[in-house]
Amino acid sequence: MQDTNMQDWNPMVLNSKKSDAPEKVPQKNLTSEQKKTIELTNNTDAQKSDMMPRDIVKQLTALRASRNKTQKEVAILLNITPKIIQDIESNRYPRDMKLAQRIAKALGGTLKK
Repeated sequence: MQDTNMQDWNPMVLNSKKSDAPEKVPQKNLTSEQKKTIELTNNTDAQKSDMMPRDIVKQLTALRASRNKTQKEVAILLNITPKIIQDIESNRYPRDMKLAQRIAKALGGTLKK
């Protein structure tokens, strides 16, 4: 006699417990950009407070725009990568007031506290 159960799939079992912890993504086989995205996503509020102050970011962005400079031109002027300027202006760069002062000075301006 043949098996009457002709299903070719297994039933799915859902857990009744809900976990608040985010699912861990295996770190191997990820590109550096994906790892950076995961790291930025996992930032805590304490880490976010260690970012460049928003008012400083606005001042630097306004100063650069008033001098008609691109992010790339400012980066070349300071001998840093354009990505650093992008991260600063999008408020994803750690607090570094020495660098902020360097940028302002290179653009011929000052920062107000």
